Amino acid sequence: MSAAAKKTWTDSRADCVRRGADLVVIDSQEEQVSFNRWQRRDNDTPGHKKQILDWSRQRQKEHGSGLIISPMRNKRGKRVSAAGPAGTMANLLGRKFYIPRFSKSYFRDNGLFQIFRQGASKRRVLLSLALLNAVMLTAAVVLGIKCARVKEHSLHVPSLAEVQLVNALNNLRSNYSNITEAADEAKKTLETVINNHAQLKTQIKLKSVIIDNYQKEIQTLRIEWNQLQSNLTALEGTCGKCLRGWTLFNSSCYFFSYFESAAAKKTWTDSRADCVRRGADLVVIDSQEEQNFVSGNIKSMRSYPSQWENGVWVGLTDIDTEGEWVWINNVTEVEQRYWAYGEPNNHGRHGEDCAIVTYNTHSPWQTRFDGKCNRNQLAWTCETAAQ
Repeated sequence: MSAAAKKTWTDSRADCVRRGADLVVIDSQEEQVSFNRWQRRDNDTPGHKKQILDWSRQRQKEHGSGLIISPMRNKRGKRVSAAGPAGTMANLLGRKFYIPRFSKSYFRDNGLFQIFRQGASKRRVLLSLALLNAVMLTAAVVLGIKCARVKEHSLHVPSLAEVQLVNALNNLRSNYSNITEAADEAKKTLETVINNHAQLKTQIKLKSVIIDNYQKEIQTLRIEWNQLQSNLTALEGTCGKCLRGWTLFNSSCYFFSYFESAAAKKTWTDSRADCVRRGADLVVIDSQEEQNFVSGNIKSMRSYPSQWENGVWVGLTDIDTEGEWVWINNVTEVEQRYWAYGEPNNHGRHGEDCAIVTYNTHSPWQTRFDGKCNRNQLAWTCETAAQ
């Protein structure tokens, strides 16, 4: 070999090929370490080492590979001389040269050097993996083509089951859309109903306030009406007909205890005694007109929610004979239409023997109840002949 021989990269590679090899490829740390050892043995000065390292780095940067070599030894273990016509290793500095590769042995100048490599088996593994990848890629392509053909065929010729499934899916989607729309409509309707309900509640509260005001006004008007009625009675009394506080009807004068005191309540016996003290007696109703008159006055003085509690004692009783109702003027009552439904019933252990007249909003006739003469306390009505 000639230390002065120089070639281009292309010609150098051609020379390596001619020798049955190729340019060196350094692909392991061991090769790099071997190169460093060779550099330490064959270079005389640190400056030489630096130049050789700089040259190796530049080569790696330009060609993507480095060079790691070490001197070759003979069979006796002695290192083969690397000296050539140019002398020492210093003749290599500043030159670009390429070492052809023969398996694991390389030539430089006149000397034979050995490269420590472990890449041959790796290349075989890499080549095998590359071939395996190529086979797998080919198989994947073939399978993809077959799957595409099968899919295309299935799309062009759908089965009956698939058609049914698709139709069912479309129906489900349509139904879901309809259900969603119906749910939205129901939600809107519910919101509207809730808003209307809130408005109605507000209106009801306002109406309740108005009704309360009306009831107060009605109560005031009733009091005023009673006062006017009392004044009218007083005027009539001054005319020689009825006493002050009494009401004239036909030829009789009537006293309603409620008009004198709304809180005054007595038993039937005490009520009759009060009427006698006033020069009268409990009222005796002996005509339809008188029934309407008494009931109408009771209507104007109602203040309790119960119909029975708004009633007044009248002069009718069955104290002497149970079930035989007789007025206090000894006239037997034979008319049954004036009794309320289910009355008289003689309710309770002590019985009910005295009559009560109320106002019935549904019927002007069914206005009478029987009560306990000496236990129940109610308002009362007295009657006497006009003067």
